Amino acid sequence: MDCYRILGADSFAEIYADEVIRTSTDFDGTERKPMRIAEARITHAVAAARAGDLSKAVALGDQVLNGDGNRCPR
Repeated sequence: MDCYRILGADSFAEIYADEVIRTSTDFDGTERKPMRIAEARITHAVAAARAGDLSKAVALGDQVLNGDGNRCPR
């Protein structure tokens, strides 16, 4: 995911980002790996920004920075 994002191959980066989010989330929506999911969301934000969809990029970035998601219980 990261390598594809760095190389600018956003379509491949987004495929892997989706897989990271899917495999890092429990069936009930609990995020088991919140940092990895945040990184995947950043990948989606970068791809959206490169595609010219700035509102989506900002929304995803805001979601990452504000910790919006179903976190593991502490």
